[in-house]
Amino acid sequence: MPALVASEDLQRRAGMLNSAATFKPQRSPEKGLAVSQQVYMNLKHSLNPSRSGRSLWHGYRAVTDYLQRHVSMPLLRVGVKIARMQLYVIARAEQSPNPESRVLLSDQRDALGCRRADLNWQMSALDKHSVRELALSLGREFGRLGLGKLTTMDWLHDGSREWPVDATLGNHPIGGYHHIGTTRMSASPAEGVVDANCTVHGMANLHIAGSSVFTTGGWANPTLTLLALTHRLARHIDTVLLKN
Repeated sequence: MPALVASEDLQRRAGMLNSAATFKPQRSPEKGLAVSQQVYMNLKHSLNPSRSGRSLWHGYRAVTDYLQRHVSMPLLRVGVKIARMQLYVIARAEQSPNPESRVLLSDQRDALGCRRADLNWQMSALDKHSVRELALSLGREFGRLGLGKLTTMDWLHDGSREWPVDATLGNHPIGGYHHIGTTRMSASPAEGVVDANCTVHGMANLHIAGSSVFTTGGWANPTLTLLALTHRLARHIDTVLLKN
């Protein structure tokens, strides 16, 4: 989807994190999930990772891809008129590393008897400030260009660190599903878990590949970067083995 990205100059002037905005026509979040979105969320979170489950998911995605390619815009126009949808700005923003956040072991256990992870996810004032500045900057630019008026949500101005739960996006405070920063990369073990080669500090034969080694995350999906780090780690391990 197209995205408007905050320039480096705007980030410096506004004291904000790396951020971008995408656009989505939808009904008010107060009305909850539409039926189509309920089907999507149930399939996404409830399907077992079995062969039949994967086949059902792939079939669902094939149908939705076809509709998006061939009949998406006419249906979208009708849906906007019938459901009285509005154009919403979706903010995609970097989150500042927060030492108050923790991943602990829960007392609950999974099917294999292993203790589940207990996530204590804390947002900071800078996180909300960044999204607010992005929205205000977009509003000023829309007004200057005569494209329309942008209205910000009240929660962006309430002075707290709390983020709302938007039923049209999920059942948790607004945010992505990317696990970043838990084993962050650092020059010393006092500041992180792995070194520049994704090797755990003090353990020459233990390595970590994935976005958990990121020191922070940008607004875009991390897949390409974590794949690049994985390939670099593979080359490093190959070099080490050849030396031995």
